[in-house]
Amino acid sequence: MPGFIEPSRPPCRIDTRALDDGASQGKGFMMMGWYGDGWSAGWMVVMMLGWVALLAFGVWAVVALTRGRGPTTVEPRAVEPRAILDRRLAAGDITAEEYAQLRRLLEAPAPPASRTPTA
Repeated sequence: MPGFIEPSRPPCRIDTRALDDGASQGKGFMMMGWYGDGWSAGWMVVMMLGWVALLAFGVWAVVALTRGRGPTTVEPRAVEPRAILDRRLAAGDITAEEYAQLRRLLEAPAPPASRTPTA
């Protein structure tokens, strides 16, 4: 069976003399050079800044792609001429006779545009 230790075999022992030599020189125990070069904290900061930059770029891209390309201001609606005429009558700017005359003028069909040849 894999992983099963037979009772007849002695347990594996580590030669601690090699470890003691490093510890006696002030180096301490290091696993194959890991954590010994002093760059661990520096690379951790670089990696964190990289993730922050990637996240910021992603947010910027989503905002840039979803924002409409049209104008950012809303243009006022065009007011109908009839509404302007009604408002002027209600405000007393024009008389009832002027209102009737202007209303007939607004409701009359537009004359056909004359086509004059241009030189």
